[in-house]
Amino acid sequence: MIKWILNYLHDPRYPSLCIILNYFKFFIIWEPSHTPRQRVVYRTILTCYMITHIGHFIYLPISGQPFYYFMILLKQGVFQMAVFKLFNIMRHIADWRRLMDRMSQLENEQLRDPHLQPIVTRYIKHGQKCIMAYWAMSIAITNWIYGRNVYSTVKRMETYGELDPDDVGYFWLWPTGLYSGRWKVYSYVLWQLFYGICSNIYVNGWDGLCVAMMILLAGQVEVLCEMFKRALDTDDDEEQEKNLVNCYKRYVELLKAHNLCNSMMSPVLFVYLLFASINLALILYSVDSLETSGVFLAATLFGGLMVQLFFYYWHGHQIIYQSSVVSASVYASAWVAASARVRRRVFLMSATTDRRLVFHAGPFNEVSLTTFVAIVKTSYSFYKLMSST
Repeated sequence: MIKWILNYLHDPRYPSLCIILNYFKFFIIWEPSHTPRQRVVYRTILTCYMITHIGHFIYLPISGQPFYYFMILLKQGVFQMAVFKLFNIMRHIADWRRLMDRMSQLENEQLRDPHLQPIVTRYIKHGQKCIMAYWAMSIAITNWIYGRNVYSTVKRMETYGELDPDDVGYFWLWPTGLYSGRWKVYSYVLWQLFYGICSNIYVNGWDGLCVAMMILLAGQVEVLCEMFKRALDTDDDEEQEKNLVNCYKRYVELLKAHNLCNSMMSPVLFVYLLFASINLALILYSVDSLETSGVFLAATLFGGLMVQLFFYYWHGHQIIYQSSVVSASVYASAWVAASARVRRRVFLMSATTDRRLVFHAGPFNEVSLTTFVAIVKTSYSFYKLMSST
């Protein structure tokens, strides 16, 4: 099934990023490439979505219970990130497209090279399977949450004729008090379903895009290592020097691509890190007061959030590892038999390619497994603090 879907979504112009671009095209996320009618649909959906999101914050000071509703928003922080992520895509859309076009061009060139093709094919398959599995998990969790909450709302409405204010905390809703009247409540719930589905679409799109770029860059660094290893597989000194220079140019290009990608992702990852740490602690804290079905829901949310975090930080760690072996791969070439001038080049290449490529979540936090463990520890400490007060 997954293989059939990947074949259907395949676009030879974008070997590893085709599923992301098809996703954006299907949900009309990238406006400039669409027809006038599609742009109207895009802008209408986006306007309604943004009005609903802004309404959360407008209501806070006039609600009479600002702290209560602020805590609701805080609990939904990971889901409210959809607006921030969507804004990031819209703001940097030209940079994203330029980066994707160039990286895809490199992939197509490398797929025609018998020495590099196995590496490129391997990381393309890995990336697409990871993203599809992540989307499947996200859709399953979303359907479970909405199905459960719609059922509980309908059951209460048909039994008591009103909406429990506590249900506001389960939906990603405009914060408001008790509603009564069947049509009023059901219209309200349908609107919130629209808001929640849009949030899920935008979150999945941004997550898939960023992790796909992480996997792509890590794969390209691995390809670069192979290029360095084979740079001296010729007896001609000029050809050897030319190969080394081309490898170094590719290294500089990957550095620039990484820096651009990191500058676009870092602010969002930093805010996400904060919300994820808080939400993990809040989920743990709420378990003791929940019924059995609520505990299962909390466990589902907790597991999904952990997978989402690991999804980022594992692949961020992969590019750190791949970049750390570039310098050593220069000496994996046939440099011993090369001329003195070429050996000096090899020494310079090794000395200038030892930089670690690190994605950052804000100014201080690396996107690595070390940070992932630190987030889990921080969340647990926050949970213990709340439990003891």
